[in-house]
Amino acid sequence: LEKAMKESIFTFVLAHPSPYSRGEHGTPDKKINDQRGFELRRLDPVFRKYGVDAVITSHDHTVEHCLTGPEGFWRKMDVNDPKNLNYLVQGNSGEGARNPHPKWQQWMQIKGAPPGTYYSIWFYNWNQKNSPHVIRNSLLAVQIRTIAKNIREAVFKIISVDDHNGPARVDYSFSIRRYSFPDK
Repeated sequence: LEKAMKESIFTFVLAHPSPYSRGEHGTPDKKINDQRGFELRRLDPVFRKYGVDAVITSHDHTVEHCLTGPEGFWRKMDVNDPKNLNYLVQGNSGEGARNPHPKWQQWMQIKGAPPGTYYSIWFYNWNQKNSPHVIRNSLLAVQIRTIAKNIREAVFKIISVDDHNGPARVDYSFSIRRYSFPDK
Protein backbone atom coordinates (compact mmCIF):
# COMPACT_ATOMS: atom_id res chain seq x y z
CA LEU A 1 0.00 0.00 0.00
CA GLU A 2 2.89 2.35 0.71
CA LYS A 3 4.27 1.78 -2.79
CA ALA A 4 0.84 2.25 -4.37
CA MET A 5 0.39 5.51 -2.48
CA LYS A 6 3.68 6.82 -3.88
CA GLU A 7 3.32 5.53 -7.42
CA SER A 8 -0.40 5.37 -8.26
CA ILE A 9 -3.06 7.90 -8.99
CA PHE A 10 -5.76 5.65 -7.54
CA THR A 11 -5.50 2.66 -5.24
CA PHE A 12 -8.22 0.02 -5.12
CA VAL A 13 -8.24 -2.98 -2.78
CA LEU A 14 -10.20 -6.10 -3.72
CA ALA A 15 -11.53 -8.42 -1.02
CA HIS A 16 -14.15 -11.11 -0.82
CA PRO A 17 -16.13 -10.33 2.37
CA SER A 18 -17.19 -6.76 3.02
CA PRO A 19 -16.55 -4.99 6.31
CA TYR A 20 -19.45 -2.61 5.59
CA SER A 21 -22.56 -4.38 4.36
CA ARG A 22 -26.25 -4.54 5.17
CA GLY A 23 -26.13 -8.23 4.31
CA GLU A 24 -25.91 -11.05 6.82
CA HIS A 25 -22.13 -11.29 6.43
CA GLY A 26 -21.73 -7.67 7.55
CA THR A 27 -22.85 -8.49 11.08
CA PRO A 28 -20.54 -8.59 14.11
CA ASP A 29 -22.64 -11.52 15.44
CA LYS A 30 -20.35 -14.57 15.36
CA LYS A 31 -23.38 -16.90 15.52
CA ILE A 32 -24.53 -15.85 12.04
CA ASN A 33 -21.63 -17.08 9.94
CA ASP A 34 -17.90 -17.65 10.11
CA GLN A 35 -17.38 -15.77 6.83
CA ARG A 36 -18.17 -12.31 8.14
CA GLY A 37 -16.35 -9.27 6.89
CA PHE A 38 -17.02 -7.21 10.04
CA GLU A 39 -13.58 -7.95 11.48
CA LEU A 40 -11.98 -6.32 8.42
CA ARG A 41 -13.15 -2.95 9.74
CA ARG A 42 -9.94 -2.79 11.75
CA LEU A 43 -8.12 -2.28 8.43
CA ASP A 44 -10.04 0.92 7.65
CA PRO A 45 -7.49 3.26 9.33
CA VAL A 46 -4.65 1.47 7.51
CA PHE A 47 -6.41 1.84 4.15
CA ARG A 48 -7.02 5.55 4.77
CA LYS A 49 -3.43 6.08 5.98
CA TYR A 50 -2.12 4.76 2.67
CA GLY A 51 -4.59 6.63 0.47
CA VAL A 52 -6.79 3.74 -0.65
CA ASP A 53 -9.62 5.24 -2.71
CA ALA A 54 -12.00 2.27 -2.81
CA VAL A 55 -12.35 -1.21 -1.37
CA ILE A 56 -14.31 -3.44 -3.74
CA THR A 57 -15.89 -6.51 -2.14
CA SER A 58 -18.55 -9.13 -2.76
CA HIS A 59 -19.75 -12.16 -0.73
CA ASP A 60 -23.09 -10.71 0.42
CA HIS A 61 -25.58 -10.90 -2.42
CA THR A 62 -26.22 -7.17 -2.21
CA VAL A 63 -24.95 -4.15 -4.10
CA GLU A 64 -24.07 -1.19 -1.91
CA HIS A 65 -21.86 1.89 -1.59
CA CYS A 66 -20.60 2.74 1.88
CA LEU A 67 -18.30 5.48 3.12
CA THR A 68 -16.00 5.77 6.12
CA GLY A 69 -13.76 8.56 7.30
CA PRO A 70 -12.25 10.37 10.26
CA GLU A 71 -14.33 11.74 13.13
CA GLY A 72 -17.24 13.83 11.77
CA PHE A 73 -16.90 12.66 8.14
CA TRP A 74 -20.61 11.85 8.14
CA ARG A 75 -21.53 15.55 8.12
CA LYS A 76 -20.63 15.79 4.41
CA MET A 77 -20.30 12.15 3.28
CA ASP A 78 -17.93 13.39 0.54
CA VAL A 79 -16.72 10.59 -1.77
CA ASN A 80 -14.00 12.94 -3.11
CA ASP A 81 -12.43 13.72 0.26
CA PRO A 82 -9.15 11.74 0.17
CA LYS A 83 -9.45 11.18 3.94
CA ASN A 84 -12.66 9.21 3.30
CA LEU A 85 -12.83 5.70 1.91
CA ASN A 86 -15.40 4.24 -0.47
CA TYR A 87 -16.50 0.64 0.07
CA LEU A 88 -18.40 -1.09 -2.72
CA VAL A 89 -20.24 -4.35 -2.24
CA GLN A 90 -20.72 -5.92 -5.67
CA GLY A 91 -22.14 -9.24 -4.67
CA ASN A 92 -24.94 -10.32 -6.98
CA SER A 93 -23.10 -10.75 -10.25
CA GLY A 94 -24.73 -13.88 -11.63
CA GLU A 95 -26.78 -14.53 -8.51
CA GLY A 96 -30.09 -13.29 -7.19
CA ALA A 97 -29.88 -10.33 -4.87
CA ARG A 98 -30.82 -10.72 -1.21
CA ASN A 99 -32.66 -8.48 1.17
CA PRO A 100 -30.64 -6.69 3.82
CA HIS A 101 -30.39 -8.47 7.16
CA PRO A 102 -33.33 -7.38 9.39
CA LYS A 103 -30.93 -5.91 11.99
CA TRP A 104 -28.51 -4.18 9.61
CA GLN A 105 -29.06 -0.76 11.23
CA GLN A 106 -27.32 -2.02 14.39
CA TRP A 107 -23.93 -2.47 12.74
CA MET A 108 -24.26 0.13 9.97
CA GLN A 109 -25.06 3.07 12.29
CA ILE A 110 -22.05 5.41 12.41
CA LYS A 111 -20.78 5.73 15.98
CA GLY A 112 -21.04 9.30 17.26
CA ALA A 113 -23.42 10.36 14.47
CA PRO A 114 -27.13 11.15 14.91
CA PRO A 115 -29.45 8.12 14.91
CA GLY A 116 -30.25 6.98 11.38
CA THR A 117 -26.84 8.03 9.99
CA TYR A 118 -25.39 4.99 8.27
CA TYR A 119 -22.17 4.06 6.48
CA SER A 120 -24.34 3.02 3.55
CA ILE A 121 -24.95 5.89 1.14
CA TRP A 122 -26.61 3.82 -1.61
CA PHE A 123 -28.21 0.39 -1.63
CA TYR A 124 -29.44 -1.58 -4.64
CA ASN A 125 -33.06 -1.99 -3.59
CA TRP A 126 -33.89 -5.07 -5.62
CA ASN A 127 -34.06 -8.69 -4.63
CA GLN A 128 -35.18 -12.07 -5.95
CA LYS A 129 -37.95 -12.30 -3.34
CA ASN A 130 -39.75 -9.23 -4.72
CA SER A 131 -39.24 -10.25 -8.37
CA PRO A 132 -39.08 -14.06 -8.35
CA HIS A 133 -39.30 -14.46 -12.15
CA VAL A 134 -36.54 -12.00 -13.03
CA ILE A 135 -32.87 -12.88 -12.95
CA ARG A 136 -30.95 -9.65 -12.44
CA ASN A 137 -27.20 -9.42 -12.72
CA SER A 138 -25.25 -6.37 -11.74
CA LEU A 139 -21.74 -5.45 -12.77
CA LEU A 140 -19.28 -2.81 -11.66
CA ALA A 141 -17.59 -0.77 -14.38
CA VAL A 142 -14.69 1.51 -13.44
CA GLN A 143 -13.27 3.98 -15.92
CA ILE A 144 -10.19 6.11 -15.24
CA ARG A 145 -10.01 9.25 -17.32
CA THR A 146 -7.93 12.39 -17.60
CA ILE A 147 -9.88 15.58 -16.96
CA ALA A 148 -6.89 17.93 -17.20
CA LYS A 149 -3.11 17.64 -16.86
CA ASN A 150 -3.30 17.39 -13.06
CA ILE A 151 -6.79 15.96 -12.65
CA ARG A 152 -7.79 12.31 -12.95
CA GLU A 153 -11.23 10.87 -12.36
CA ALA A 154 -12.35 7.34 -11.54
CA VAL A 155 -15.97 6.83 -12.60
CA PHE A 156 -17.80 3.92 -10.95
CA LYS A 157 -21.00 2.59 -12.53
CA ILE A 158 -23.28 -0.14 -11.25
CA ILE A 159 -24.78 -1.66 -14.38
CA SER A 160 -27.61 -4.19 -14.28
CA VAL A 161 -29.05 -6.55 -16.86
CA ASP A 162 -32.33 -8.45 -16.43
CA ASP A 163 -32.62 -12.08 -17.49
CA HIS A 164 -29.02 -12.22 -18.78
CA ASN A 165 -29.97 -10.70 -22.14
CA GLY A 166 -32.08 -7.65 -21.41
CA PRO A 167 -30.87 -4.12 -21.98
CA ALA A 168 -28.06 -2.95 -19.71
CA ARG A 169 -28.75 0.11 -17.60
CA VAL A 170 -26.78 2.21 -15.15
CA ASP A 171 -28.46 2.01 -11.74
CA TYR A 172 -25.94 4.13 -9.85
CA SER A 173 -22.85 6.12 -10.65
CA PHE A 174 -20.35 8.23 -8.75
CA SER A 175 -16.86 9.52 -9.39
CA ILE A 176 -13.71 10.27 -7.43
CA ARG A 177 -11.35 13.02 -8.55
CA ARG A 178 -7.73 13.33 -7.56
CA TYR A 179 -5.85 16.60 -8.13
CA SER A 180 -2.31 15.72 -7.19
CA PHE A 181 -0.51 12.51 -7.93
CA PRO A 182 2.93 11.10 -8.70
CA ASP A 183 4.50 11.88 -12.06
CA LYS A 184 4.14 9.03 -14.54
